[in-house]
Amino acid sequence: MEVTLDFLKEGPATICGETVFLPTMEYVAPFVNEMKRYTDHFVVKIHTSKQSYINKGELITPINRVWIQAILPEEENGYKVAYNMMYAIDTRTPSYKFFKGYILSGRTQIVLDLDQLIIGEMESKKAIPDNFKELLDKKSDIKGWIEKLEHTEIMNKHQVLGQMVNSALTTKLDLMGFRSQLSSSEIIAAYSAVFTDCKLDGTVVPSDRTAKLLDLYKVIVKNICDGKDTFVVAEKILITNHIMRDVIC
Repeated sequence: MEVTLDFLKEGPATICGETVFLPTMEYVAPFVNEMKRYTDHFVVKIHTSKQSYINKGELITPINRVWIQAILPEEENGYKVAYNMMYAIDTRTPSYKFFKGYILSGRTQIVLDLDQLIIGEMESKKAIPDNFKELLDKKSDIKGWIEKLEHTEIMNKHQVLGQMVNSALTTKLDLMGFRSQLSSSEIIAAYSAVFTDCKLDGTVVPSDRTAKLLDLYKVIVKNICDGKDTFVVAEKILITNHIMRDVIC
């Protein structure tokens, strides 16, 4: 669910199993305070626990996952930039992530390179390191990447679908014990949206032009950003980039 930054001030210290975690703001404050130097545009999403508990007579509903997007007003190579912070305490290994994204449209963003993703393990009662600052000076050729997708026409849609599904089945990303993969159903859903318009919101490709690889890419990335499994957004987009490079080659 989407909330305000102020809402995070209410996030309590959380007990997960036998481990006690700090209040939400103690984890996110260093990132938020630093990003406020550059922007006042923040998008905050949280997942709360389905189970509450009583501590000293007070009913506590833990915030298990947080995703903060700090969207800068300036553009880089024609695209707005979002610096992202995530953490999750309900995963097998409680972890945090920082990554840099480029806004493609609306709330959809692209993570272009693996070196723009930082992952670390959370420790009980210990603040998250401020190593996100390493991302502030990193740049990518986002314009060149989008142009490459825009200039690649899909001449044989069935062949491209087969290539993408095959690549999705064989491409995995293992980072700090988390294995991420793009499912074939996610590829097929995007294909259906672009070529048959049977599931998603409106016609993606006008009838008077040939579909481009960018059309498929936009739908896949949008579905990832809008999906329920937000904690692996960056990894899934990086996998999508790899799949697209396989098709281009």
